[in-house]
Amino acid sequence: MKKDTHYNFIKHGSLLIEEFKVILLTGAINKVDEFLQGQVTSDHRKIINGGCQLSSICNHKGQVISDFFIIKSDNKYSFIIDKDLQDILIKELTPFAMLHRVNLQKIDSSVIGHISPSKSSEYSYCGNDEFEATISIKDENYINNDSISYENWQAANKLLGIFFMQLEDTSKYRPIEINYDNLRVSFDKGCYRGQEIVARMKYLGVDRRKFCTFVVQQNHQVTNNIKVIGISYNSSDALKKFKEKYNLPFSFLSDSKKEVAKSFGANGLFTPKRMTFVINENGKIEKIYKKVNINTHAETILKDLTS
Repeated sequence: MKKDTHYNFIKHGSLLIEEFKVILLTGAINKVDEFLQGQVTSDHRKIINGGCQLSSICNHKGQVISDFFIIKSDNKYSFIIDKDLQDILIKELTPFAMLHRVNLQKIDSSVIGHISPSKSSEYSYCGNDEFEATISIKDENYINNDSISYENWQAANKLLGIFFMQLEDTSKYRPIEINYDNLRVSFDKGCYRGQEIVARMKYLGVDRRKFCTFVVQQNHQVTNNIKVIGISYNSSDALKKFKEKYNLPFSFLSDSKKEVAKSFGANGLFTPKRMTFVINENGKIEKIYKKVNINTHAETILKDLTS
């Protein structure tokens, strides 16, 4: 019997992703290797031919300037990147590329995203027990009969804990704050810009904020009369912008004086502790989740409430 999950709304298929563009790296292969090794946060040497990898670059403060995919084909490397970040990445990397005699060339190609059953391909960049995600480059005249929507592809990536930067996100977050330490950063490779700060945050446990994935199914909220309230030390204006930016279907409470957090024993120095309280209609706490796995927490709560 197939196990019950909340991933059954994710469809398998492929689509043309017009939001992504391609940058080809040209030059002697050993020079391209040296260039990548000193700039990107991931270990590109682990990419098999035909495979892809999530990666990023940081500034000297350890803040992520841009994220992207690295794809290897015929022993050549390319970046797949959001069209709004393409010029930023080229501008940042060109001085270093010139030192290695590497060229960064925009090319007209089609980017195809794929969602497939788990473990169906060794070329995927991420997956779980239910499905995995891959990405590929095709000729610009390639015709793809889209079998899934862009929203479906985005939802699958969010369920995998993958965050894609937008133009307004550049140089704001360090990798550990947006889960990049799990999927886009290698802590075994050599130095890259900002590497010392990124490593220090990882090994000293400095984790003052974290990107979380919320899975909210409207039918559960209506049928079971479940109301979700997020509490943060941030101001009301900041929380309003956050809710609007990510189109979140639940309310936030600004606890700038830390009074609510203290009353629930969830107060922290810079942010409230990541805890969840289930409160019944009479105001009684029925369950407390003191340890939260950001990738499975929503599913765990829904399962507990509906079992």
